[in-house]
Amino acid sequence: MDVRQGAVGNCWFMAAASALAEKPERLEKIFLNEGGSMSSKGIYGVNIYTLGVPHTIIVDDYLPLQKFYEDAPYNTLFSLVGDDSSMWGVILEKAFAKFHGNFEHMTAGDPRAAARSLMSSPSLQHVHSKP
Repeated sequence: MDVRQGAVGNCWFMAAASALAEKPERLEKIFLNEGGSMSSKGIYGVNIYTLGVPHTIIVDDYLPLQKFYEDAPYNTLFSLVGDDSSMWGVILEKAFAKFHGNFEHMTAGDPRAAARSLMSSPSLQHVHSKP
């Protein structure tokens, strides 16, 4: 439950990030912070690929927050912090949004495109034809 979609329709991105996280070493290659740990300064470097070329995106851990009802605590507006307080999902989403211009530009997409941008790996689509 580290990756959970928030107020923007980017399930395609969240699904790709979640799938990549099944093998932690994949995420360690994306995040450039030493040892994959939280930054004491709140600054993170993330590699995102275009046509196989890595682009380093720098983001901070300032995140948009919103109260969903009067007596509730503030929650992140877009992707949600993990149940175990993990932040990698929200930081990765912020870097991907910055790479694409803003969070709104992440609405609707193909998980293969997200995986390609995160890992610089090709993908195939298997189409089942009717007999």
